[in-house]
Amino acid sequence: MRAIRRPTQGRREVVAVMPAAGFATRLGSLPWSKEVFPIPTSRRDVGESPIGLACDSLLNAFRAGRAERVFVVIRDGKWDIPGALLDGRGWGLELAYVVVPDSEGLADTVSRACPFIREATVLFGLPDILLDVQDPFGPMLQALEEKSADVALGLFPPHRPQAADMVDLDETGRVRAVLPKPRRTELEFAWILAAWKPTFTEFLHERSGSEPVDSPSRAEEGRREEYLGDVLHAAIGEGLVVVGVPFREARYLDIGTPEDLVDALGKGFRGRADG
Repeated sequence: MRAIRRPTQGRREVVAVMPAAGFATRLGSLPWSKEVFPIPTSRRDVGESPIGLACDSLLNAFRAGRAERVFVVIRDGKWDIPGALLDGRGWGLELAYVVVPDSEGLADTVSRACPFIREATVLFGLPDILLDVQDPFGPMLQALEEKSADVALGLFPPHRPQAADMVDLDETGRVRAVLPKPRRTELEFAWILAAWKPTFTEFLHERSGSEPVDSPSRAEEGRREEYLGDVLHAAIGEGLVVVGVPFREARYLDIGTPEDLVDALGKGFRGRADG
C-alpha cells in the first residue's frame, strides 16, 4: 500500500474540472462539439431560452457548488467550446482552458489539469451528461468532510448499467469497488459526479502516463484505455477513502450515444425545481 500524503488542514479553494477533449466517435459527424450541442429544455423559467447547451446543467451545478474556477480541458481544434462558453460569465463562473494536443482517454484528459488543481478541492462531472439535480455537490462536499474521505461520488440509478461505472457500496456508504462498464451487474448505482481532495489529485497525477489496467469487470478484454473509474478503483486499493452519496430519485441522460442524443433532441430534458 502506498504512503498517502495528507495535506494540512484549512480552507481549500474549490475548483472544478470539465473534460472536453474527446472525439465523440459514437456520434459520427456533428456540426458542433457534443459538449456545446444545442439541447431543447422542457423546463422553462421566465426569460429562459427553450434551447440550451449540453453542458448547461453541469456548469449550473458547478456554480451551485461554489466553484471558484472551472478548468475546461479541450483538445486542440475544439475551438467552438471556448467560442460558446467564453469566460463563463453567462453561468456566473470563471472559466480557464487547458488545451492539449491529444488524449488517451478520460483519465488522461483529467490528469492534464492536475498541475493547476493540486491544493484545491475539486468538483468533477462530464459535460455530455444532462442532470436534473440543481445542487448535487452540496451534499457531496458535506460527505467529503464529515466522513474524512478523499473522494465523494455522486451516485445515480443507472440509465444503462453496461455503459456506466457501477459502484459497490457498503452499508455505511463507503465504496468498496468501482466496476467500469460491466457486462452484467446487480449493483444499484452508477457514479456520475465526483468531489475530491488533493490526495486523489496527487494519486491521479502520479498514475497519469502509466500502462492501462484491466478493470475487475472487463479483464477479459485485455489492454484498453484507462477509465477514471479504473483510477478510482485503484485508489481504493491503495487506501484512499471513497464514499458514495446516492441521489435515488434523480435521473441523468448521457447524450454520448446516438439513441440518447435523439431522445434529448426530441423530448428535451426536464430539470427538477426542488434539486
